[in-house]
Amino acid sequence: MTDVLMVSAVVLVLVAFAALRLRSSTRPPIPISAVEQASVWLAVHLRDGPRTARDLRAELRADTSADFSWRTVHRAKDRMGVSVAQIGRATRWSLP
Repeated sequence: MTDVLMVSAVVLVLVAFAALRLRSSTRPPIPISAVEQASVWLAVHLRDGPRTARDLRAELRADTSADFSWRTVHRAKDRMGVSVAQIGRATRWSLP
């Protein structure tokens, strides 16, 4: 249940940022940082359960709409408190 709440909270924050950006055409847009974008991307990709870092990195490379680097995903992981477990030779990431 906490996973769903965390993903929901991240999505709500970004929706709020998007609403603020679109609210007024006279104000300059409020930029969303690359780490915030990576946080949403990571939350979406981890919402169905743990994933290997290798798979996530491959998906990031294939995602043409992602405008951030793998290092930025690592920063987002650290800020979000993503759990990391070493299973054999694979590193698995999961939402806390």
